[in-house]
Amino acid sequence: MSEFSMLDIAREMLVGFGEYVGIEIHSITETHLTATMPLREEFLNLHGFAHGGAVNTLMDTSSGILSMFANHPPRRVVTRSADMHFVRPLSGSSMRAEAEVIKHGKTCCLARSDIYDDQGRLCATGSFELVYITLPGHDPIIEKASRLEA
Repeated sequence: MSEFSMLDIAREMLVGFGEYVGIEIHSITETHLTATMPLREEFLNLHGFAHGGAVNTLMDTSSGILSMFANHPPRRVVTRSADMHFVRPLSGSSMRAEAEVIKHGKTCCLARSDIYDDQGRLCATGSFELVYITLPGHDPIIEKASRLEA
């Protein structure tokens, strides 16, 4: 039994930018992830709604972390392409991502992420194609994630 959970490892991956913008991962399985991000004043556009870049940050991060765990053994990913659609302006105090794996293969993963406002209304949706990569040298995140399967 591993001393780490999938949720522990996913949260550890937020070090740096994800942590800076306040992303929190609440749940994760091999096919689904739920995360939130505060909607701080500096994340608003000139109309007072969530800036598209802030929305994309939560979508891309959620899809990327989830996609790493979709592969067996787990592998790092980078985003190859993203297709986002804004459904309604997003305002309030936070936004929530619900990410799911659509399909994964040997070299890439297709994931979807829906973004909801703090009232539970769908505000944006997007699909992300993520490519599996291998970092040179020692990769403690992948080592921990691989032990989950042992």
